[in-house]
Amino acid sequence: MNWFGRILRRKILYSNGKFSLKIVAVFRECVRLQYCRAGVTQDLSAEYVGRRWGALDVRVPSGLESGNLKSLVEDLEVGLRAMGREYLIKEIGEPVEVPQEEKERAVARLRQLGFEPEVLPDTSIRLKPSRTRQKSYSARHSVEIMTLLQAVHGRRSLVKELAHSAGYERAIHEN
Repeated sequence: MNWFGRILRRKILYSNGKFSLKIVAVFRECVRLQYCRAGVTQDLSAEYVGRRWGALDVRVPSGLESGNLKSLVEDLEVGLRAMGREYLIKEIGEPVEVPQEEKERAVARLRQLGFEPEVLPDTSIRLKPSRTRQKSYSARHSVEIMTLLQAVHGRRSLVKELAHSAGYERAIHEN
């Protein structure tokens, strides 16, 4: 059986009497976690990540009370561990404004990487490659480029890691 077949045959439902957790496919690596406790169902956004989709990257909504957030994270850890999943649980905060100096540094760094950023009228950003850009160099720096684009855009959401499994890093980099 190939690795994709193993992904499809993984356990997708956990229930222990207090809560239940179900992984529902949305599209390719995009999934939604249906978390149900005391008759209240909550859908959480998640996606398979890693070289062979070896882990789940789960996003919990911002603004939950600390007691509810702690309970949710603990339940997610129990459920995902019982399903044999490696995971990262994170909270994405509200967007914040990026200072002008940081925007300017981001534009300078993008130019150094071989891109010319152009802000379009609809506030999206187009990257024009320069003649000096090396494809392998830009591919190695894709996460940095995404962060720089957020800075150029002017708004960024802060990410807070709430929990992760012991094997998460290994699952991300597994061949």
